[in-house]
Amino acid sequence: MTNQLRLTAARIRNLHYVEENGRSLPKSAAGYYCRVAGWSEFVFQMPDGRLVNHDGVRAAKAWGEATLAGERLTDAGKEVLALVAER
Repeated sequence: MTNQLRLTAARIRNLHYVEENGRSLPKSAAGYYCRVAGWSEFVFQMPDGRLVNHDGVRAAKAWGEATLAGERLTDAGKEVLALVAER
């Protein structure tokens, strides 16, 4: 479990990629581990156009109606990138 929270070069690249492209690096496990660590999250578009995370879809009970719109950094992910930039 500890390995999932390690900040590796691939995970840093993935966070930058999510920030710039709204999705994870293709063909890389880094995106999965960034989501597990809470540094990024999937974004869903609701029928009314709102963008929400997984919890928003669950709260609205709209699993059949929401569509995957991409991925974004969480506040924790933004903090990680800020710390990396300070180095």
